[in-house]
Amino acid sequence: MIEFDQNQSAIANNPWWRYGAIDDRFRRLSPRPFISDLEALLHSGNNAPVLVAGPPSSGKTVLLQQLVQKILSKGASPKLVIKISLDLPCHASANLSEITAGYVSASGGDGAGGYFIILDGVHVLDNWEEQISALCDANPQWRIVCASSVAPKFINGKNQNRDIEKASGNYFSSLILPPVTFAEFIQFQNLKSKIFDAYGKLHDTEALNLAFIDYLQWGGFSDGVMGSGTARIDMAEITANSIFRGAPGVYGVSDMGELSRLYAHLVQGFTNSFSIETLAKEFAIAKNTIRKYLDYLEAAFLIRRIWRIDGKANKFSRQTRFKVYLINPSHRAALFGKVAISDPICARLAENAVISQFVHSKSLSRIFYAEWKTGNASHHVSLVEMPENGNRPVKCIEIDWSDRALALPQKILADMAAFMDQTNPETASKVLTRTIPGKRFVGDHEIGFLPVAVWCWAVGKPLTDRIG
Repeated sequence: MIEFDQNQSAIANNPWWRYGAIDDRFRRLSPRPFISDLEALLHSGNNAPVLVAGPPSSGKTVLLQQLVQKILSKGASPKLVIKISLDLPCHASANLSEITAGYVSASGGDGAGGYFIILDGVHVLDNWEEQISALCDANPQWRIVCASSVAPKFINGKNQNRDIEKASGNYFSSLILPPVTFAEFIQFQNLKSKIFDAYGKLHDTEALNLAFIDYLQWGGFSDGVMGSGTARIDMAEITANSIFRGAPGVYGVSDMGELSRLYAHLVQGFTNSFSIETLAKEFAIAKNTIRKYLDYLEAAFLIRRIWRIDGKANKFSRQTRFKVYLINPSHRAALFGKVAISDPICARLAENAVISQFVHSKSLSRIFYAEWKTGNASHHVSLVEMPENGNRPVKCIEIDWSDRALALPQKILADMAAFMDQTNPETASKVLTRTIPGKRFVGDHEIGFLPVAVWCWAVGKPLTDRIG
């Protein structure tokens, strides 16, 4: 047993044992809207452990601190609220039950009514899902909340491959915490009154787009948006550390240099189409190893693979091609430098932003892209939302950063129109532009045009409305 009662780090990491509140540096930060979801899961009456899963620098630690303050404000004894940062070196040689027992002893609480156990960084533990399961079974009166930078594999008592959806599995009551959304960025940077009028109507598209570019380049890092500002954070270091913090050894990844090179390649080619075969040839790595690396990068919330459908919206029984999107859109600028709003790569950044707004949503699993050939001609639709059942698309989404499609829809949107002729989407499809709103009919199909920054702000606004 590690003698935590003699270890001042246990007390230092739980200042409310002495002062009845979390540190001021956490109290000063504006809460993310997901705090209400986390609190609801904690008090749902379900004794399953609550899991907060999401990428590094998405604000999981801050969210846990703010949850502690919520628990204290509801009248819980401070000594019954225990937070453990599992990535501290003093925990490296102990298992979870030993660590928790040490903290319970150090807290001096009487255990009446059970403890609130807050576990940060559980992914550093071997077989952490099983260890949490055992801790819950041994202490059914406790409420356990944990945070991980890797999606869990422990679902219904069975080991399964990890992916983002399995972070919402049946064993954990789960919340996926995305990087900062664009609507949050607007709110945290106090930009709303500069861009929207008192009635919420957009009055400065240029200012909105400038904010959008800032968001894409550094706004995905909660430390910069909510804390000390981009000048005080090292984005490249955070991005590099993100690869290692997800415990890649769990996936059998031993060559970190090889993994890092692959990730840099994917970041550089984000929103493009890849295949296992071409990646294996380019890196001279076995296809199974490439699959293992991709599985890890996705489970660690670094990338998202969007799978291909054909020109009739049919899914492939054997998926060999996929597009790669960055969970945190700011990783591109962190590794390869910032860009101006006129840079052509902004079109790809804008497309990535569409995906980044849905990291926390189960609907992300219903997003595909279409790619097919007629003769020697290749055709492509950027994003297609599919229903849970059936193969009639809900809608298509194209990105038009050039602002040309509204004037030349038959030419610019030819592939999209051909796809809609074949599939007849259920609702009006969208073209997300740089600055121009509007509406057009292409054949029999209505298409709405909206600036992509407006769309990204609008889909996140219901979240920010929760916190005013």
